[in-house]
Amino acid sequence: MSLSMLNRSIASMAGRASGGSYDVQEYFWGAVLSKDKPTFKWNPQVEDEFRDEMQNILFLKRAVLGVSAVEGERNMIEVECKNMEEETEKHPILSLTLGLQDHCDVELTFKQMEEVTF
Repeated sequence: MSLSMLNRSIASMAGRASGGSYDVQEYFWGAVLSKDKPTFKWNPQVEDEFRDEMQNILFLKRAVLGVSAVEGERNMIEVECKNMEEETEKHPILSLTLGLQDHCDVELTFKQMEEVTF
């Protein structure tokens, strides 16, 4: 399996900046999953002094099979994160097969998460 996820991550300060708008920083990033590296952990690091003021949001937008994907092989991706009761949950979020569906749009948002594992 070779899968790339193209995403963007936003870090914003909870307080308003001067001028009445939020200070928002966006970052584009991707993650690659493969047989050699079957998981990827998104874990934004926030300094303790900003923990109450900053919110990190992960927008999962697109998944694409990579160049080393095998024809006809199904590639299943699941996400693991904590629910509102702080219990760990795992859920499948997509399935791609080279030759049938090698890419897809994914509209998932992860807010208020310490860690998300794919």
